[in-house]
Amino acid sequence: MLRYANRKDNNDAELLRIARQCGAFVIQMQPGQGFDWLAIRRGQIFIIEIKDGKKTRSQQKLTACERETKDQVEYRGVRYHIVKTTEDLMELWK
Repeated sequence: MLRYANRKDNNDAELLRIARQCGAFVIQMQPGQGFDWLAIRRGQIFIIEIKDGKKTRSQQKLTACERETKDQVEYRGVRYHIVKTTEDLMELWK
């Protein structure tokens, strides 16, 4: 049986606050679902994985579940967004 980390990245709350200020409706996913947020903004749906950009590269790697979800989502022509910073999030909303 796979075990999943049951923790949020340190920047999750701040990014969530900013996303909501920008008008996004954000559904926070449960651990083990392969991504952190399903966000809706201006008629678009975004699948978003939050990573803490201040951590080392090895600590920012996708888990096996996240990699599988990313592969499956992108195979079907949908983008899987990895957001590490406020700048990443603002770039996504352009």
